[in-house]
Amino acid sequence: MARSHKSDRDNIKSFDSLEEFHAYCETVPLRYSQHLQEFFRMQRWDSCMRDLQNGNLASVDAAQSLIDKMADENIFSEGATELSTSLAGFMPCVPNAISGQPNDMFTFVPNEDVTLTSPLRIYFETTVPQTISERELTNRGIAILCFALAMSRMRTVEVHALSISASGNAGHAYGVAVRLPTTPIDLARVAWVMTSQGYARNLGFSCVKHLQNDGRGSGLSLAWCNAGNRDRELSIRDTFNLEETDVVIIRESEDQRLMCSNPIQWVKNMLAKHHTI
Repeated sequence: MARSHKSDRDNIKSFDSLEEFHAYCETVPLRYSQHLQEFFRMQRWDSCMRDLQNGNLASVDAAQSLIDKMADENIFSEGATELSTSLAGFMPCVPNAISGQPNDMFTFVPNEDVTLTSPLRIYFETTVPQTISERELTNRGIAILCFALAMSRMRTVEVHALSISASGNAGHAYGVAVRLPTTPIDLARVAWVMTSQGYARNLGFSCVKHLQNDGRGSGLSLAWCNAGNRDRELSIRDTFNLEETDVVIIRESEDQRLMCSNPIQWVKNMLAKHHTI
């Protein structure tokens, strides 16, 4: 069942599955006529609803190509490890030998700084700027997907797609947050949600406008952005009660260009930041 995050200024609905979100979308009025969808070369609403329910194999092909490249660079190597000393290892620990402990060897052990039992939550915004091309949108989505896959090798990961905006001059936030099926992963549907303009600019947009009760405007103003990106990220964390270790990827993050142009390097940077490589 959808949960609402309502306050005096915000109205945001959370869905625990794509099935719940699909049922909600069936109640949302169509925001674009067939003519406008064709004019803007937008994926049609009925096609979006099918892909939301069944997935899209073209999205899988695009994702798999980049996933394979990242696998070649050992991004999905198991677990987080660090050097430690032990009686059995692969090389001598010279400092310990000098101090009178000649039996100590170096070996790799799990990094205990990472809490393996607590889930990592990743919230990413789908309402990206119109200046991002379809290819860049695909790279961005696959980068987030590969980061989640790499992290899932060592802990439970929750991924939530966030479509959110503001209404008029009041700055109230409206939107939807949808949890994606990542354990086990439904790659055909998850890849489509994370990489398609149909989800970002048709389903997500329409749901936001429906919550705003606004059938007139054609654009989306930004919620929580008067003080810049940091204020926007903090507002998202506060709304969804996120921990400091959880990950929020906003629509115009500082490393957006890297994510779109070199997703492999962005994933490496994120894994290093979260102490997994």
